[in-house]
Amino acid sequence: MNKFFLSDVSPFTKLIFSFFIILVVFFLIVIVGFVIAIPVFNIDISFDIASLNNLSNPSTIKLLKYFQSVYSIGLFIAPTFVIAYLINKNSIKYLNLNNIPAIKIIIISCLTMIVAIPVINLMAEINSGIKLPDFFSGLEKKMKLTEENAGQITEVFLNVTNIKGLLVNLLVMAIIPAIGEELLFRGIIQKLFIEWTKNIHWGIIIAAFIFSSLHFQFYGFIPRMIMGIFLGYLLVWYKSIWLPIIVHFINNAFAILVYYFFKDKVLFEEFESVGTGSETWIYTIISISVVSAFILLLYRKKEIIERSVNLIGNRHL
Repeated sequence: MNKFFLSDVSPFTKLIFSFFIILVVFFLIVIVGFVIAIPVFNIDISFDIASLNNLSNPSTIKLLKYFQSVYSIGLFIAPTFVIAYLINKNSIKYLNLNNIPAIKIIIISCLTMIVAIPVINLMAEINSGIKLPDFFSGLEKKMKLTEENAGQITEVFLNVTNIKGLLVNLLVMAIIPAIGEELLFRGIIQKLFIEWTKNIHWGIIIAAFIFSSLHFQFYGFIPRMIMGIFLGYLLVWYKSIWLPIIVHFINNAFAILVYYFFKDKVLFEEFESVGTGSETWIYTIISISVVSAFILLLYRKKEIIERSVNLIGNRHL
């Protein structure tokens, strides 16, 4: 029997309980993480939280990366499995962790994300130019300051000089976020909103909106939301959470690797700006065309798979 505590309640109730579980589990994981950090990072009672602002100290960077991992596990990964189990005892199946996508589908999906870089850069450029009304000027200043601080921390995190540092970055900034964010936003939140609205498209869009909003980076909101929509459809089409996890990881890892190998070269600046200027418009046109073709191909592949599954199912009836 697969029914459990949250299996028969309304989608709205599931959402409310889910947010409560996230808060409780996050709080507990952070406490455990801090206790573990005390002996590992030699934290004493006189530890000043303000010292974490000293980004020139290598020890501070290590501690910040550790806490970022703790936050990701506590906020995304751990509560997701608790919520999934309370909805369905077979949490692995509920989260679509039991389905492995075909290699061909993985390759096409990852290429779609990489080829979309000029379009993503263009959307980020448009997003950064959005001005809020004058009465929101105070909020706008705070958002810009928050994003500048976040950008500064990200740049410090990325600024490593050896393979060990690169591997740590891939773990902290690519693997853990990809697994955690996809499990929660696509594996739980998207499903609950699809169930609530009884509409796949609205469920995907709402989950992507929340996904982008909770990054608290207004000037990257649009491209991140569109990325969330793409990842949402991948899950719906192929019934495997591994597909959006892998694509999300490739997106993050690609940026980390480009920074590591090309940060001191002109190529890095070109990579960051491709698609945003009039001189690179051709790349944007090509990007849109290829991405559209890839998405159409993924959709048609999905239909072929569905017809094959239905055919096999009918033969066994």
